[in-house]
Amino acid sequence: VMGVFLTTSTHQVIKNSHDFQSKIPSLKGWENTKDVYQPNVQDNGAEYNKEIEIAQDKRFDRLLKSKENPGFLIDTENFTSEGGELPLYIMNEEEKNSIEPDGKTIIVDPNYLKRHHMVTPQSEDVLRYIQHDKYTRNILVPIKFKRYEHKIRKNFTKDFKFKRTLYDDIRKDHAPAHINIIYVKNNSKYPTYNSDAGGKNNKIEAPIAIVETGNTHVRNNAHYMDDCYFFESKKDNPYDTLKPLLKKYGLLDDIISINSVYDTKVDDINDIKKEIIK
Repeated sequence: VMGVFLTTSTHQVIKNSHDFQSKIPSLKGWENTKDVYQPNVQDNGAEYNKEIEIAQDKRFDRLLKSKENPGFLIDTENFTSEGGELPLYIMNEEEKNSIEPDGKTIIVDPNYLKRHHMVTPQSEDVLRYIQHDKYTRNILVPIKFKRYEHKIRKNFTKDFKFKRTLYDDIRKDHAPAHINIIYVKNNSKYPTYNSDAGGKNNKIEAPIAIVETGNTHVRNNAHYMDDCYFFESKKDNPYDTLKPLLKKYGLLDDIISINSVYDTKVDDINDIKKEIIK
């Protein structure tokens, strides 16, 4: 029994040491998060009361659509894993995960693309080609997937219809649904702002990126604000950057504090250090 315990402990130390070494280089690529923060969203009964939830989501919607919105969205959930298992894009795969909405796909918004400019194969800024239309979903697709264009349109039309209605049966949705494909360079890299996504440098290379323009169901906003919304602040108290808008849209009770994104990776490294020392 002692021998088994020692072997298990040794394996854990080796694993922790490997984790530590893999995270150290990423701190250098993590510098862009130093003044970036995430809100802590309070439930306030939304989980158990649909009316409270929708009212909260509508308040989030007004903030996200405001011209004064200082933040940006990036959703990298498909590239994370639950309980150390395989990434969700592998778990969710139906046929080819590189061209599926639940596969190697992320979600960003125009504010993210103002911060991190993506370009077409002709080196033009993709923001020139974004269509702000109720019935159009914009997606940024690496040019190498052009041969799958028909399948991509089919996959993302289905997903768009679901995300804007939340109907399990999308046949109930008779409204027009257009997919505006904007091809981008194959080496496009998206900083994740998520310490658990994007490998050593926390960047995802050549995913399909859905551009959220505010034409999906309001109930998607809880997920966005919980996990995908970030803002930059140079203020001594970064919360003050968000506070005027929170007050304007009645969100002071919904977001009472914020977290430093940079500190999430530093905390991860410190936790691994402690485990190695044990």
